[in-house]
Amino acid sequence: MEALASITRIEQQRTKDYERLLAKKYLSQHEWLAQKSTLLETQIFFSPQKIHQLKSDRK
Repeated sequence: MEALASITRIEQQRTKDYERLLAKKYLSQHEWLAQKSTLLETQIFFSPQKIHQLKSDRK
């Protein structure tokens, strides 16, 4: 009976560790995507065509 309780505790700890790992992986992917979308927005906003247009509008 003691061994079964021990195995159950080990399995529960493994499950928690795995869930924590998945959460960390998901968050890092989400942060990476957020950074990438910000970078893309910046590139779109400051694209060469946009810069040329802004310079033309100023004249």
